[in-house]
Formats: sequence, structure tokens, C-alpha cells
Amino acid sequence: HGKSRLCSSYHDSKSWVSGCVMTGGPPISNREVLFLPSTIDYGISICIGIFFLFIAHRLYQPNRIAWRVRILLTLGTVTIITSPWISTLHKAVIGAYPTIDKEGSLLFFEHGVHHLWFTAPEIPLHETGLTLIGIHVGHLWITELLHLFVPTFVAFNLQMMLHLGFNVLSVLFWLDGWESIKEKEWQKWVIAIVIGAQLHVFRDIHWYTIEKSALFPLFLFWGVLLRLYKSDGGTQNTLHWAWLPLFYGFAGLYNFYWAILLPFVSLAYTDVQLFNTKSKRLKGLMGCMVIGLLIGWAQLTLQSTEQYFANGSEFQQRASLDIFDISTLDWNRMGFWKPLNPILIGMGLLVVIKNIRQFKADITIDKNDPSSQQISNFPISEWTLMLSMGAITTLLSMGPNITATIANPIYIGFQWLPGMWRFAKPEIFLLIPYAICARIVLEKEWNKWLWIALSIVYLVGLYLSTAFPYTTQFISSTLRY
Repeated sequence: HGKSRLCSSYHDSKSWVSGCVMTGGPPISNREVLFLPSTIDYGISICIGIFFLFIAHRLYQPNRIAWRVRILLTLGTVTIITSPWISTLHKAVIGAYPTIDKEGSLLFFEHGVHHLWFTAPEIPLHETGLTLIGIHVGHLWITELLHLFVPTFVAFNLQMMLHLGFNVLSVLFWLDGWESIKEKEWQKWVIAIVIGAQLHVFRDIHWYTIEKSALFPLFLFWGVLLRLYKSDGGTQNTLHWAWLPLFYGFAGLYNFYWAILLPFVSLAYTDVQLFNTKSKRLKGLMGCMVIGLLIGWAQLTLQSTEQYFANGSEFQQRASLDIFDISTLDWNRMGFWKPLNPILIGMGLLVVIKNIRQFKADITIDKNDPSSQQISNFPISEWTLMLSMGAITTLLSMGPNITATIANPIYIGFQWLPGMWRFAKPEIFLLIPYAICARIVLEKEWNKWLWIALSIVYLVGLYLSTAFPYTTQFISSTLRY
């Protein structure tokens, strides 16, 4: 099969593993041809970005949240950071091409994997490509929409850029769920850029399939869940509980990994109030359970219809490679300080240490004092559960082994869940504690120079990393069966 051909070198040889270690991603194809953008391309992109920033500045009003300003600010910043992409969208592929993942995704899209099961039901399921790709083909409908106006590779380019923008805006939506940081607009925007357009996203744009660069389904779900949680706690919120399963289903169909990760996010909002019969959150999570069972059933059904292209030990080998290595502080072969901003992490740790001390002091003074039931605007239940969720997902991100000699019992238990033996990207769990750390940073007032230093480290980490995308010439190919 064509899909077996595309994946053979991916799983059946040690060269893929050694290639990953050397490049941080799949081996460079001998068909790859670099595209060298001109100075004019850079100039056009930067000018477009500055124009968006100028309009945002003119529309900005202090002490007022305006989404049109946020959108323009995000467009301008992303355009400048990714210069010259906006002016080469129609001329070159963003990132390495062809890679097994990116070429395969493009070819299966052109094959119609996202719609053949209902537009051509006479075709056997294993010939549609769904048994390889799985249930998460929702992202290809976005590609389909863009493809109405532009060629396939340009549609993929546009979708990559849209993902960056949606990621940033969805982080802002998530952060807006906390009233305690409502006035910290520019600080939230810095966090949104650092998290929504982090190196991990660019690495996925560079080498992997299109849906992996989309963080916005995660933060949209998280933002809705947070608002339902606040609503159960007495905060005024008219948000309907049905939005939660809707966003969960959207996330799972866009990228199946989100259907696996989002239940762990939900753990941070599982407290006594959840079981109140009037809880919107309970209704929403029950809806998510139904949607999750349907998605899981569909995925397992697809997986069981043909021979796997890799066995359990090969998936285990992949899972041991795509991890957060605590012994070397290496996140999925990207290093530490480039993908995980050390200033941001240091600021978060300082807040945690300070608040834990304050918590102990409050409890010691008066256990019955309602004011002692809060830590810097975090209710104890939320504070404790969020940190616990962060610890659990950090351990899961380490994969089957914590160190070379210590097995990871939490991840081993996770693999016993139905279908999870095939899970090969434990490193993505680290996205959750990194986001939690970024949120905690906003609990304290910081000197503006520290924010500037944080931003500089972020940009330097991006541009010095081999995982930051370059541009390549598009090479046409076909899917052969």
C-alpha cells in the first residue's frame, strides 16, 4: 500500500531514530530543495506586520479588552516573527519538505481521506487511508476550505499561519477566565505569544503533520471548562454547559491526541462542588464522556481493521524517544532553554514557593478564617489540583522511564488503558504544566525589564533552534497503491 510505503522508513529502520537524534526531527530527504527568500520577501513581510501593529495601536484604548485590537496585534507580531513567510506562501513550503509526515498528509488529503468514507462508501475502508490516519481528520476540512481558493501546498501554508494566530488568541481566551488578572492585558498578551507560538509549535510546523501545530483546541476547551468551574463557584457566567462537549469533540476530531490529554486537564477541576446536581461543569463533563466514548470507539474500530504498520515494541521505542528527559533537561530533542523559557519557569517557581509559604502561614493563624482559604486569588482546591495535574502530566511526559534505570509507573499504568500502547508522543503532556507555569506567573507584579528579558530569550531560542522552520521548494508526488 502507498501508506505502508510512506511509513516504512519511519518505523522499520534504525535510521529514523538516528536521524531524529541528529536533526531533532525526521531525517532530511534527499529530494529536499531549499528555497532562499529574497530581501524583498523579508521587507514585504515586515512591512505587512508593522502595518497591522500600527492599526492595532490606533484602535487601542486603555483599560478595555478589544478583540479586534488583539487580532491585529497577533497578526502583526506573528507576521514579523515568521518573516518572510507571508510573502512566500505561494512560492515555497513552510518547513522541511518532503518529510514522511508532511508529504503523507498532503497526499492523503488529495486522496480524499477526510471524506471518502461517505462520498465513496463502495471503497473498502482500508483503501481510504483512515486506518492509518485515524479518526482525527477534522483539520483537513479546514485545508479543504482553503483549497477552494489556492493550491494544496499553499492551503497547508495558510493553515500553519492560521494555527499560530488561533493559538495565541485561544491562550488569551483561556487567560480571560480569571478575573484576578483582568487588568494585565499586555502581560497576558506576552504570555499568549510565548505559549501559543512556542518553539514546540514551530517544530511541528517544520517537520510534522498539520494538526500537530494546533494548540487552540486545547485552550478553547480549557477556557470553557474554567468558566464553568467559576460558574459553579458563584461567578456570574451565562456560558451553556453544552459548549464543553462541543469543544471536546472538535478537539478530538482535529487531533486525537487532544482527546487523550483533555481528561487530564479536567482533573484540575474535579472537586466537591462538581457533584452538585446544578453544576454546569458536571453536565459538560458528562457530555464529554459520551463524546469521548464515541471517538474512542471509532478510533479502536479503525485500528482493528488492518495489520498495524508497527508493533508494540516499535511504538515503545518511539515513545522512549519523544519524551521530556529529566536527566538532561531535554524536551523532545529541542534542549531546555529554547523550548522552555527559563525566565518564565523561574518566575513561576518563585510565585509557587511564595504562595505555599503564605498558605502555611494562613492555616497556622486561623484555620476557620475564610480568607485563609485562598492563595493569591486561587481557591485552595483549584491551586492544589492544578499543581497536582501539572506534576502528573510532567511525569507522563517522561515516557516509559523516568531515568535509564527507573521505570515510570504512572506512564506504564497509562499504557494499560485501551489503545494507549500505540501512544507514541508522551512529550506533549509537558504542554500542560508549561501552560500552568505561565498562568502562575501572572499572579505577581514583575518589573517590565524582566518581561523584556523573557521576550528576548523567547526570540533567541526560536531563531537559534534547528527546529525553527526554513522554507523549501514544493515537490509534486503521488500516492501509489
